[in-house]
Amino acid sequence: MTIKRLAAACAMTLMALAFASCASVNAGGKGPASPSAERMSMEEAVRRAVDGLADAYQREDIGGFMALVSERFTGDTSILDSSVRRDFSAYTDIDIRLNVDSVTFDGVDRAFVSVTFTRSHTDTGTGARASRSGSTFFVFRHEDGAWRLWSAGVPPVFGVSG
Repeated sequence: MTIKRLAAACAMTLMALAFASCASVNAGGKGPASPSAERMSMEEAVRRAVDGLADAYQREDIGGFMALVSERFTGDTSILDSSVRRDFSAYTDIDIRLNVDSVTFDGVDRAFVSVTFTRSHTDTGTGARASRSGSTFFVFRHEDGAWRLWSAGVPPVFGVSG
């Protein structure tokens, strides 16, 4: 076999492999997605859940907030519910910014999320404006087709009024 034929055969083999790998990346919504595409989709869903928590909290929507919390929340859902309701009574003009720094998965049903945050509010009793920034973590579980808050780290971001 000449060098030209060998080079042509190698080029054809590489093109066939490239085509086969592209075809498996969920062309037209059919077929298996690549592991990296699946992970990106899971990560995007977790990021949407984080954004949903912050949005519901900022709008003081307890129903929307608690809908994103697992019934098996490690800190007890009733305590979290009460704490968040106290925040809504104690503070006004709540502004919360969460920046997801990283999302790490433990299998397909648990995600560890590292965030930096800035939160500010006006105390309804004193009228004073307070602000705090920091970093913390959340753990989400995939339950009933959605990512739900399962655990929250210290310092807390929600339910901070004491």
